[in-house]
Amino acid sequence: MCEVCDFYDKLDTANKADPALTTDGVRTIHGYYHKDDAAILATHYPRVGQETIEEIAGHINHPRLLEIAGLAEVIERYLEGSFSKLRDVAINVVSNPLSILFWSPRGEVHRVKTRESELLHGAMEKMALRRGSLDIINTLLGRKHGLAVTYGCSCCAIAVASDDLPTLYGSEYYRQREGLGRFFDSDVLTASGTLFSGVSVADVPQKVLDASADFGRAEVVSYLRFADACDAVIAGNEVTPDFADAIVEAKQFLTGKKDAAIAA
Repeated sequence: MCEVCDFYDKLDTANKADPALTTDGVRTIHGYYHKDDAAILATHYPRVGQETIEEIAGHINHPRLLEIAGLAEVIERYLEGSFSKLRDVAINVVSNPLSILFWSPRGEVHRVKTRESELLHGAMEKMALRRGSLDIINTLLGRKHGLAVTYGCSCCAIAVASDDLPTLYGSEYYRQREGLGRFFDSDVLTASGTLFSGVSVADVPQKVLDASADFGRAEVVSYLRFADACDAVIAGNEVTPDFADAIVEAKQFLTGKKDAAIAA
């Protein structure tokens, strides 16, 4: 009797949307960051610059391209003064909502996941969980530019002056955006048929943007730049990851032994 064999017989092979690698092993836009990406990203984010992009990447364990580009995007917006227009928020803040939550003319709350915002969505959720890395990155950004990156649940990627974090967190906008965004989250709206996808931010009518509390023309421009930057990296720097060293490291970490033989 083979207990492990019986266990595997019960398992189904899972398939994940938006894989990080093609079937040929080449990274996709969802794949790993590569050191040569910084120079390409810096052409889209000149105020952040190649040096800072490299520093940010160096503080993240095995970073993904979309994580680095997403951070660069919100930082660039802050440095260039492309601030968000948030109701009753007087401080300068950049907020990239990870979907468009708006009041529909049909008299309902609707949410649209655009192609560009979905590129950022998963990456920023993962980045928010990298608390050790984010603390170090914010120390770096505070020293260089006096700003910090933070997040709102359901969901925004935010850049704001470090000294203004308490004001942001205490604002009615932040409280309501987190609360209502979570109450009318994607899993809720799926049940009512009021969650939508399949379009670019470039296709969203101005009337829909006007019915949102925080997704305006500046955010549209931001998302289009972000997508262009990531596309440029993938087109200009083809990468096929080599897993040999990582497999050895993983084997030792998971078994606690060097050169461990793993029985079937």
